[in-house]
Amino acid sequence: MDIATRITPDTYGTRLDLKTQYDNFIDGKWQKPADGEYFDNVTPVTGQVLTRNARSKERDVEMALDAAHRAAPKWGATPAAERARMLMQIADVMEANLERLATAETWDNGKPIREARAADIPLAIDHFRYFASCIRSQEGGLSEIDSDTVAYHFNEPLGVVGQIIPWNFPILMAAWKLAPALAAGNCVVLKPAEQTPLGILLLMELIGDILPPGVLNVVTGFGLEAGKPLASSKRIAKIAFTGETTTGRLIMQYASQNIIPVTLELGGKSPNIFFADVAAQDDDFLDKAIEGFVMFALNQGEVCTCPSRALIQESLYDKFMERALK
Repeated sequence: MDIATRITPDTYGTRLDLKTQYDNFIDGKWQKPADGEYFDNVTPVTGQVLTRNARSKERDVEMALDAAHRAAPKWGATPAAERARMLMQIADVMEANLERLATAETWDNGKPIREARAADIPLAIDHFRYFASCIRSQEGGLSEIDSDTVAYHFNEPLGVVGQIIPWNFPILMAAWKLAPALAAGNCVVLKPAEQTPLGILLLMELIGDILPPGVLNVVTGFGLEAGKPLASSKRIAKIAFTGETTTGRLIMQYASQNIIPVTLELGGKSPNIFFADVAAQDDDFLDKAIEGFVMFALNQGEVCTCPSRALIQESLYDKFMERALK
């Protein structure tokens, strides 16, 4: 689609003045893709082009890793209190721009604005505050082995980590991965889903100057072209991925080949099972059960834990479905 069809979203009075084109965020600044290629970011709301984004390749990933490795020693040695202060500042900036970020999520992903405003962004903010608090209370341990020997343990950063996030909760999934990694003193190279890069890029416009250059780097692009070079790189100490199961298997293989830890959150089936004897014991059972059952309709059903099927005991079926369909 030609970039001439690009739109400027305006939702509930919150106007997004978007750039025509977004580059990668590497080493604290915006950098053009090495090959000079871009791809269209199309909104599912109207089918129009929102922006064009950097189509990153292996060279771009390597530049991001270079920046992260340069920053890692100093960031890892930064006092926990200072790292916590920066995470709190990120949360404050996000809160001050909640409407803007929620609007971006809606136009990028297609979810209702009420969900982005009431859930996605507030939860993302809370994650930064939570891990800022956690790192302040982190403790080591000390024990006496014998009169001449003392054993102690303490936590230290892994170093540089790779993170790949999906399209169903773009900013929230980024927060889930970024907040603990940054709090622990790691530097990050993050690749958002090619379908929904806008939210994280707008977030970087807001928070990019809070962290030292190279601590947080964002490269946009496609899985095989940017995701694979990141996940299979021998220069990362850990890879975290949320997405579909087939890709997760490949990433697990890359991690095993490089002997690094991996965190995978993959797709799943979520049957809900409703028994009549439980309903008979709890007057609120049906209300609670139906509330959980209709979760399949939220976030366009794009939730790995949303009910994908319901198994209802026959004696309860008619009553249950009558209430559910209301």
